[in-house]
Amino acid sequence: MHRKWLENHNLVNADIEDTINPVGEVRRRFYYVTCGDRDLKTCLPQQLEYHGMEVPAPFSSWVNFVTIRSVQPDRWAIVR
Repeated sequence: MHRKWLENHNLVNADIEDTINPVGEVRRRFYYVTCGDRDLKTCLPQQLEYHGMEVPAPFSSWVNFVTIRSVQPDRWAIVR
């Protein structure tokens, strides 16, 4: 169901989920933002493994807000 929502909003599609820029870096159309790595790094993979499923590609990378805040604790990140 979540995958369908991502497709309906043109965030992923069946053919390509990432784009490669001219210097070979993977550029995603979006990232999940978390407050810590535990949910997407540990909990989700373990839960999916328990159900015999693989982690979908969109969940393979994310932005950890806590890390951003610890690098620049006096500034709030502005997302545009």
